[in-house]
Amino acid sequence: VTERRDVVCGLFYILCLCAYLRGYEPHRAEASQFRWRWLARVFCLLALLGKATAVSLPVVLLILDIYPLARLKGPIGSWWKRPQRSVILEKSGYLLFCLLAIGIGLWGQGRSGIQSLEEVGLADRAALVGHAVTFYLIKTILPAGLSPMYPRPDSMEWLSFQFLGSCLAVVGISIVLYLLRRRWPAGLAAWACYVVALLPVSGLLAIGHELAADRYSYLPSLFLAVLLGCVATWALQRLRTQGARMGFAAAAAMVTICYAGATRGLMPIWRSDVTLWKRAVAISPSSARALTNLGGARVLAGEFAEARPVLREAVRLDPNSAKAHYNLGIVSCKLGRFDGALAEFAAAIQLDPDHLKAREGRARALIELDRAEDAIRELQEAPDVVRTSAPLQRCLAEAYAKRQDDDPAIAIYKGLLADGSQYSGDYAGLADLYTRRGQVDEAESVLMHVVPEIAGTRPVRYAMLRLRAKQRRITEALAVLRDALLTWPDLRAKVRLDPMLVDLRRDDRFDQAMAEVESELVARRARGSMSP
Repeated sequence: VTERRDVVCGLFYILCLCAYLRGYEPHRAEASQFRWRWLARVFCLLALLGKATAVSLPVVLLILDIYPLARLKGPIGSWWKRPQRSVILEKSGYLLFCLLAIGIGLWGQGRSGIQSLEEVGLADRAALVGHAVTFYLIKTILPAGLSPMYPRPDSMEWLSFQFLGSCLAVVGISIVLYLLRRRWPAGLAAWACYVVALLPVSGLLAIGHELAADRYSYLPSLFLAVLLGCVATWALQRLRTQGARMGFAAAAAMVTICYAGATRGLMPIWRSDVTLWKRAVAISPSSARALTNLGGARVLAGEFAEARPVLREAVRLDPNSAKAHYNLGIVSCKLGRFDGALAEFAAAIQLDPDHLKAREGRARALIELDRAEDAIRELQEAPDVVRTSAPLQRCLAEAYAKRQDDDPAIAIYKGLLADGSQYSGDYAGLADLYTRRGQVDEAESVLMHVVPEIAGTRPVRYAMLRLRAKQRRITEALAVLRDALLTWPDLRAKVRLDPMLVDLRRDDRFDQAMAEVESELVARRARGSMSP
């Protein structure tokens, strides 16, 4: 689903090929051929709008001109002579679309980091291309050991069997099919289309740190499927008896069932982030990136205890991963190990000074440790960064509030709201500060101006509870309390300790309200356990 652009691109890619072939069918009227040729150009443009990997189309169409259309014949040098030259020149329309797509693609990918020749040399790129051609061929035929991530080795040993063997296999297959081109031209044409379609994602342009990705096989495998269909049809036509044909059909059905079973077995892997990255770690247990992503997925799933050993192993394998240090810092915070979190966030910031989330996490950990002064000092050391980051400004406001320095905290919250913030914590933080200072009218005004989309969020409802308690509107406060605790039961401990709710706890009705809430929560759990 996340790569649905491949499906969109693939659809129009196939339609382009079909329209192009129909545009040169000899039995069609000239007007019909003309329409199909223009449709092929439109489908090419739509395929490129789906995904830039369709840039292989002009070369693939040239291969189709050689076989099966036979529009290009003889040695390559003769193709530039009339009338064959027009066959090549007509690809200029397709080429224009592709050049535009390449320019946009390079600009977009360049911003995320296309690796230079110094980082990945020509020999390494050739090894990556050879590996990709054989890797996707083998995985398409035998889809075993598929993984969401195939990490590229830190050091490319292109003389190893994995890379040199792949390159030799590509050369060998190409030579064999070239020698058989007169007896079996379809084999060479399909192989050439497969390789050409794979080149944009083969590693020729080194982007990211993945060695391969299963989704990159979608377009190239189309030509393998066509070739397989042709071979199956050829074989079926040469079977003379009904029994032989039934046996062939049964074998084809069995192969299809096996592939379907393999697909069905892979579906649960994509059920959640945790199952996805567990699979990646199972296939590549020494991949720090896979372990980091698994740890991050467990954090998002609330599995903090399970995430910690995974992320510790990721940091051990790759101490230079800012993401791994950051994820481990988050886990440490969730487990109450704030001192350890400080060290991990500091390591992430040292590795990536622009890691704003790590700065935010470190500031919040310092606040939790009652080190508001340290949090303020560290945030003030990077004023330009804080000024452009709303989360860091909130951290600074929280640190001021923790230090009982309300004026600068109020100024920050007012500035955020004036800039159009719709973050519930900004409204709640400002209202809490006014409530603590006894400025209940100002607090009321803040909460009355909360946008409807966030009026029922946890911070806003809790700020309203504090305000009603401060106003001695106990009946309304108890109503808010019941609603909040039934929605967020984990607030019970905070309510019993909050110094801003002292007046509420002193009321005779408080204990009764808490008891009613507890009874309702018990009843809900009982109903949940009894449900089918």
